[in-house]
Amino acid sequence: MPFSRNVKLTMKPVSIYVRNENGRDRLLAPVCLGVPIARGVLNAADEICLLDQDGNPIISQTETMVLWPDRSIRWLKIQFCGLVEAGETHRYSLVNDPTVHALEPDTSSLSISTQIRDGLLHFNLPTLSCTASVTLKNENKHDYKSTVCSVNQEKTGPVVSLVELETIFYSDGKDAKVNFLIEYFRQLDTYRITSTVHNPSAATHANACWDLGDDASLLISEFGLSLCQLDELQPQSTSFCLSSDRDWISLDTNELTLLQASSGGENWQHANHVNADGVVDLPFSGFRWHAGELCGEGGRAQPLLHKRHQDVDWFLSVEKFWQNFPIALESDALGFSAKFMANSGSQPQELQGGEQKTYRLWLQKTASGETGENFAAKPLMAQLEPDYIASTLALDTFALQGEPLDRIIALGLHEENGFAAKRELIDEYGWRSFGDIVADHESHYLDSNEQFVSHYNNQYDPLYGFLRQYLVRGEDQWAILADDLVSHVSDIDIYHTKEDRAEYNHGLFWHTDHYLDAFSATHRTYSRHQQVDGEVTGGGGPGDQHCYSRGLCWHYLLTGEERSAREVIGLAAWVEAFIDGDGGVLSTLHHWRERKQCEAAIGDLIFRRNHYSMDRGTGNFINSLLDSYLVSADVNYLDKAAYVIENTFSASDDITLRQFNDVERTWFYTVFLQSVIRYVEITANDYPAEPARYGFSLAGLMHYASWMADHERPAMTEPEHLDFPNETWDAQEIRKAYILFYAASCIQDQSEQARFKAAAQRFYTHVLEVIGGSDCGHYSRIQAILMQNHGLYGYVAKVSYTYSDALPERFSPVAPGLAGEILSALLRLRPGREIKWLSHRIPLVKKLYDTVRHQSLLGKN
Repeated sequence: MPFSRNVKLTMKPVSIYVRNENGRDRLLAPVCLGVPIARGVLNAADEICLLDQDGNPIISQTETMVLWPDRSIRWLKIQFCGLVEAGETHRYSLVNDPTVHALEPDTSSLSISTQIRDGLLHFNLPTLSCTASVTLKNENKHDYKSTVCSVNQEKTGPVVSLVELETIFYSDGKDAKVNFLIEYFRQLDTYRITSTVHNPSAATHANACWDLGDDASLLISEFGLSLCQLDELQPQSTSFCLSSDRDWISLDTNELTLLQASSGGENWQHANHVNADGVVDLPFSGFRWHAGELCGEGGRAQPLLHKRHQDVDWFLSVEKFWQNFPIALESDALGFSAKFMANSGSQPQELQGGEQKTYRLWLQKTASGETGENFAAKPLMAQLEPDYIASTLALDTFALQGEPLDRIIALGLHEENGFAAKRELIDEYGWRSFGDIVADHESHYLDSNEQFVSHYNNQYDPLYGFLRQYLVRGEDQWAILADDLVSHVSDIDIYHTKEDRAEYNHGLFWHTDHYLDAFSATHRTYSRHQQVDGEVTGGGGPGDQHCYSRGLCWHYLLTGEERSAREVIGLAAWVEAFIDGDGGVLSTLHHWRERKQCEAAIGDLIFRRNHYSMDRGTGNFINSLLDSYLVSADVNYLDKAAYVIENTFSASDDITLRQFNDVERTWFYTVFLQSVIRYVEITANDYPAEPARYGFSLAGLMHYASWMADHERPAMTEPEHLDFPNETWDAQEIRKAYILFYAASCIQDQSEQARFKAAAQRFYTHVLEVIGGSDCGHYSRIQAILMQNHGLYGYVAKVSYTYSDALPERFSPVAPGLAGEILSALLRLRPGREIKWLSHRIPLVKKLYDTVRHQSLLGKN
């Protein structure tokens, strides 16, 4: 029954469970999460009130994230300070009762001022009478000079107020960007400062390789933040603890340096950490500290620094401290310093073109004698009831039901072979590597004691898999894995530049090359040192076959982290430019030429009369558009997804022309069909009264699913046709089960439904028997594939619409053809865009383009 916007639904209390599982004491700490709301229930964020477990209203801060098509709230961001005893869980309740209010909170603005003196940036933290100074030094240990600082956003609220600053630094003709998100939590008298250093330049990637030593890299000997003038008086005492479970160390001096130079693990000197010269330049294992005549050392530190003044205490900590080495904390008579990229070895840190790194620091003020909190080490974990999330329909294809896959996926948390444990294999730590997944499957053909340095870069979206498992299972380790991975993906795996080819800018780098060491390519796929049969491998950067945005979408919706939403939108723009071109005339001609080459390569006769190929690149494109719609509610993304689908397949296709028997080249058509399922689900849920929106897609899906039920077989049935026949192919069969189970749920005819279900069960059973009976179930790629396809049993049970063969073959619009695209490009002609396109392909044009651009920038300055 179509939803009527005239019907006002009643919102039942929403339970928020907050756990304190890591601390020894009760903890008062910030909590922030996204809360889904069923359609038509809530019209304004200020109608909400938060109650503690005793039913008393507490101060909270709410913000609308995403709306339903009827303009009611779909996702609501809520922030508050939770108070939970160690080892306990407290239940908070979100209620729609405007008559209940907490005490009137302070909502005064956060008046942060900035100043650039001698090229160095300073900003104040007014409530703490503290000044922050930014340090950024080049390879010669000379300061980068700050040229401008702007305020990107300011928000004021009863729980947290924030200011975001963006600064441009320069040194030796190279620019660096540094962003600061400064958040002040009033109830805690605490600042959280998120610092991101960014190299906005495009890498030169000579000969299509992406090694360290690139001319566009920034060489940084130090990046940090000093917090000075905490008080006019000298500190009465200075102390620190190395982690929350260790005793405090009191000092007789204010001078302290604590440097984490490496991971402190067994493989701390692993080749994973080579620099541009192929050398591991780490000075010692773990951390060392010294304060006057005192000193110490150890493996892994998560320190908390403390200074006591006359009537206040100050505490400083940095999140994920040892994992992001080299990093240091320092103290002197003036205050604290955090050296995020500490000067530890003989070589500076190399920030590649389009790469960035984010750090998060906590500074707390308490009354003298009160114990400070190590917020960096003891976060409160917040979770909603999974049944409630499913009931709102705000997350597509989310439903709850246990299934046989669970026992294999549980290996992801295994203490020896799980995702966290595998970091030790290649010491997957340090500021560039931490959070990424070790691609242990790439070492499948090596001896048992050997491992390639191989990075996974979110292939098949384990970020989404981690978040889904956390929602379903409630195990904190899944959320921690997701938090680590999303930081890595956002900083390192996504190419944050506007200066490269349109088909590279803001793209997601592939996992590192198959069955080879990454060498000095870091997480960027191709290295000049990678050779097969004496030939250098290589070729390009980010590609449409490797675009995974759903995990980032979920991360935004579940946490309210706005950066993740921006990454989703950016990935959609990138993959559109990759597949459709940047809209220029030359780009349009180039993409048509590539389509013709693709036609010849795959021999797909249906592709010749469509605009898009039926592969995972197109499927990823559709998914990125759907995810952009889910984070923005912009229906244009949904319309674009429909356009792509309508110009890829139809219910009238002669499927034999697809040549699906050539499994090695065509297997990924299943990824496309799964994206069609997502489109149908989202559209039918959001626009139930408009079946024309999804009718074409559903008809095409059912046409192909029927063919699959009769003709598809496991790929390993004929392993001689595969380049690398191994268990990964068996894991991929779960996609066929997924599609067929879904298709079965859309059929009313009982005999046809049984035919589809039987075929689906064959593939599902195949996966369980082969993967469950092998020793490969813990491999990263297999885990990612299974997690990405988890939940289909509960998911298909809720499908409420059926297929009708009376649907039309195709809806408009239809791709305009080459002439239409060229005409459209001519109408949008911009000479600068055409010249930039040429500059990335012809060296002489690039030289002229760079010269003109440099002169233009000088003129502006």
